[in-house]
Amino acid sequence: MKQQITQKTQPFLTAITTHSVGALPVLLFGRKKKEPPPNQTAPQDAQDASKQKRHKPTGTKVAKCEIAEDKLKFFDTKGLFKKHWVIVKEFPIAEVSEPECLENWLGFKWNGASYVFVLKRKKDSFVKVYEQLQSALDEQRKIRQQKEKAALRKAEILAALNAVLPAVDASFDVLLGLHKKRVDWSQIEECTKTWATPLSFRAQSLPSLDIDYSKAAEAIKAQVAKETTKETLSILKVVHSYFMGLKPEDDMAEATPNFEHAKAILLSYYTLNDLILAKVVGEKDSKKEADYLEENLKLLSDETAFKVDASALMASIDVAAVKVDADEARRLFLGQLSQL
Repeated sequence: MKQQITQKTQPFLTAITTHSVGALPVLLFGRKKKEPPPNQTAPQDAQDASKQKRHKPTGTKVAKCEIAEDKLKFFDTKGLFKKHWVIVKEFPIAEVSEPECLENWLGFKWNGASYVFVLKRKKDSFVKVYEQLQSALDEQRKIRQQKEKAALRKAEILAALNAVLPAVDASFDVLLGLHKKRVDWSQIEECTKTWATPLSFRAQSLPSLDIDYSKAAEAIKAQVAKETTKETLSILKVVHSYFMGLKPEDDMAEATPNFEHAKAILLSYYTLNDLILAKVVGEKDSKKEADYLEENLKLLSDETAFKVDASALMASIDVAAVKVDADEARRLFLGQLSQL
């Protein structure tokens, strides 16, 4: 570069010694320096420096930041001679969103407001804390999503039970009515009036369930006892198969009730109604069914808020058999569904 400059200035030195003094001003100042074209951009280093100047990190200045006790904590030092750490600000991680980080600059939102912090020492960095924060937020997001799935599963299981239990009641009422000394067909039609419309249950996390009552309704209308019994039992089998077909691998243990609880509830309810029917028919040996009912009730009591006094329920079954009316026993049982 020095050599180039020397070569360019030599003609001017010669001109000074050979031309008149009047030419000196022009020659001393040399040729006019060329200005860059208007559209030429400034050098990259100058652009970067200007950019850094324009985007100088701003925010609340702190000495350090850490994550502890599920909180994002910012500290500063206090004290003239004996310095100690004091918390400037802290935020529950679960409530932090949209974190951003650039070396010693950290920004995020909390309760809809934006917060920005800058480390006093430029050499310090938020990067490690930012990575921990992102990891913690991801973990909490997974936990939240799992809780949402469990809540949905619980709601849909209860919805499925509430959808089918009226059909179960009506089915056992039909069977009880057929075993009266005199069959009251008008009463049977009355207790199955909801069968005019098929059941169609739909859910996001459960299989669909469809029940067509038309054949059972036609048999009742025709007052054919054998066909009525067959089609009524068919309805009970469809409901039973649906719940027993719920796959364990698709279950969610954290949902209460889960698949196993739903099966225990349905089987307990079937057994309750079956015990009443058995007593009405005159079957004397029902100990096996009674033990099975108590076993399911214990499982539900141990693992859920579904708690029925087995002794009181058995007593209500005896009363129901005498009256040929299962309503009171069912109310005692079904009242616990609202506790789940």
